[in-house]
Amino acid sequence: MTGCTDLYKGYTGGHLELYSVAINSKEDFRGYIQSEVRHQPVVELLEEDYYERKLFTYSEGQGAYGDVYLIISQHATDEYAYFYYGINYISGEIVEGNYIHLYGSKKPATIDNPYNGFTVNEIDELKQSNDLGEEIDISQCTQVRIVNKKSE
Repeated sequence: MTGCTDLYKGYTGGHLELYSVAINSKEDFRGYIQSEVRHQPVVELLEEDYYERKLFTYSEGQGAYGDVYLIISQHATDEYAYFYYGINYISGEIVEGNYIHLYGSKKPATIDNPYNGFTVNEIDELKQSNDLGEEIDISQCTQVRIVNKKSE
C-alpha cells in the first residue's frame, strides 16, 4: 500500500523576495497551498513603480475557493525584503469566474485573473497608503530575511 508523499521543499518560483514579504505580511499564512499534498502558492508580479516597489498577487487558495491578496513590497536586497506591516495588502475571496490552477510541489500555482475583481479605487488606496511614486523610507519598513519556506 502506498500513500501520498509530501514532496514540498519550499517555494521555487520567481520573485522569492515577494514570497518572503507575503508569508510575513499575515501571521496565518502558511507559505503553501494545502491539498492532499502541499502545492506552491500563487506569487505573480503585477506592477512596479519608479522606486522599484512591487504590487503583486498572492494566494494560498485552490480552484475557485480561498482568498486572493494584492500585496506591496517596498524594497529588497539580496538578503532582505522590506514592507509596511499591517497596511501592505488588501484581500478578497476569489470572485466568480476566477480560478487557481495547482501544479504540485515543484511549480507555482497560477490564477486566471490576478487582480481578482479589486476595484481601481481599492488598488489606488493600497498604493497611496504604501507611498507608491514617492522615495522609499526604509526606516518605516519591516525587514524580513528572504527565504523559500516559512518557519514552522
